Amino acid sequence: MMVRRRAAIALAVGCLAGGAAGQATGQTIAPQGTQPGGLASGTAPADVASKCNACHAGGTDDDGKAFRPWDTWGGTMMANAVRDPLFLAALTISEQDAPGSGAFCLRCHTPKGFVRGHATGVGAALDADDQQGVDCEACHRSINASAVQPAVMYDGATIAALAVLDPQAPYIGNARLHWDPRDVRHGPYDDADSPAHAAAGSPYTSSSELCGQCHEVLSPLRTLLGAAGTDTGFPFPLDNTYTEWLSSDYARGATAKSCIACHMPAARGDALKVSTFPSAMSRANPRTHVFVGGNAWGLEAVKLAAPEIAADRSGAFDVAAAAVQAMLESAVQIDVMPGEAHEGGSTVDLVVRVTNLSGHKFPTGYADGRRAFLQVELQDAQGASLGLLGKYDDTTAHLDVASELRVWESIQAEHLSGGGHREWHIAKNDTVVKDTRIPPAGFSPTGAAAIAMTAPVGADYGPVTGMRNYDDVSVRFSSLAPLPPGSLKVAARVFYQSTMREFVEELARANTTDDRGTKLLAIWEQTGRAAPRLIGSRSADVTVGPPVPGSDGGVDAGSDGGRDAAVTSDPPNQSFGCGCALAANIDGRAGLLCLLALAAIRRRRPRRP
Repeated sequence: MMVRRRAAIALAVGCLAGGAAGQATGQTIAPQGTQPGGLASGTAPADVASKCNACHAGGTDDDGKAFRPWDTWGGTMMANAVRDPLFLAALTISEQDAPGSGAFCLRCHTPKGFVRGHATGVGAALDADDQQGVDCEACHRSINASAVQPAVMYDGATIAALAVLDPQAPYIGNARLHWDPRDVRHGPYDDADSPAHAAAGSPYTSSSELCGQCHEVLSPLRTLLGAAGTDTGFPFPLDNTYTEWLSSDYARGATAKSCIACHMPAARGDALKVSTFPSAMSRANPRTHVFVGGNAWGLEAVKLAAPEIAADRSGAFDVAAAAVQAMLESAVQIDVMPGEAHEGGSTVDLVVRVTNLSGHKFPTGYADGRRAFLQVELQDAQGASLGLLGKYDDTTAHLDVASELRVWESIQAEHLSGGGHREWHIAKNDTVVKDTRIPPAGFSPTGAAAIAMTAPVGADYGPVTGMRNYDDVSVRFSSLAPLPPGSLKVAARVFYQSTMREFVEELARANTTDDRGTKLLAIWEQTGRAAPRLIGSRSADVTVGPPVPGSDGGVDAGSDGGRDAAVTSDPPNQSFGCGCALAANIDGRAGLLCLLALAAIRRRRPRRP
């Protein structure tokens, strides 16, 4: 924990020099980690596309599923990080807004391209090997540079030990990876043997710190402005997934879960070989390399953008898509809680609790375009719809503002000198306009930087110490026909959306350099417009109680919150996503969140075509 905390704080307060009005000074590319051309005196990176799959592909586990590294990696967003058409369109806009910033983006999306000196501008110098994205060597050649790397035997010869390269390493964030200049692959096994390369056991390869290299991204150009527009001096948080995890119950205590515990699910089998080479050792339940996240639409977009890759790796894309859906469906728990409904009345009130079961905020990652939202439908006893809140119009690809219940998202933007904000230009972001995402269990950020960069904006999840990992949403159906006695039905649903119309349209509109924006827009149209994906639902019966004396049968303002009505639903699912067995962290109260006035929270208004 000491290394994690030290590295995170060093990144937050030391890597950038703050300037006025959120404008940072200094280099775009942090000097820590292996720099472009930094392997010139060592062994050049290998061609993963033609070498690694020779041994690390084929076969199935005891469940009949692909499990070897190549087969489970090839269809992921990691493997296709430079083929992602949305990333490419955003990269062009970033380079337009801040020339030179492209290398910063590409350092995460193609670490190999970066160390080879090809990651410049909008990526025009990237070759076919750089296009492999976050490939095998990006992780298996990364080392904890503050430790001596021992000598390794390979092919009858000794590869000399490697001295400490940087006593301050490992760093967290902004892809400041140190690559082993020796031709050695690091992994979780001390007894690995390969005819293709030397191998060494290293706990760093399986650590969350390695994941935090690219899943913690702080702007090298802008600092974070506070609510009043004052400069905090902290780098602007483009992606705080690692800090969100580090600040939660998942990072501490007996119930801690590392990043790979959820995002690299284990294969099933007591004697599986991750290599097809005859002398490969058998492993019990080895980790797959599916690197599962939530971007289901991104996989479809990549397949359309790179049809030859999609055809060649069709099985891998199928594996990735199934894993993404399973991950999304494990992310939240939905509970419908007691409310009020009276015979003869025209109003039904209830509360829906959505609990975050993931090890970071829900949703997490880059903010632009990513969101989740709640939809609740009221039905009569026969199942006919009486009302729908949280409507999404597939025809226009807009979430209906008038019926909106709750949207969990972070809105990042540029603070404009004349007032107001401008969204969708990541290189210029300096303000968190809104962050209503649900914290993970036990969320308790420590230190001024972590608190400032992960604080809710426009939502209240409790004090900094021990924020709630659930959101109670007040739901009211009104102007109904007089309610008959008996039961009604309510269905609560949570949808996840990888990107939204406004973001895609802005990437196309603002592009004055190339055709990436228009290509993205066409792909978005052809892939269902990144339609929201249902990730959880809960149905319940609402008992209509007797009319309230002296009223018109509607809600009694003096009632005690549902004594005359009951909601019964299926038993709540107390399991946590990815099988984590953390305490549910729900205090049993049915209290409602205090919503801020609409004027205090800037909602995304649909921009009509």
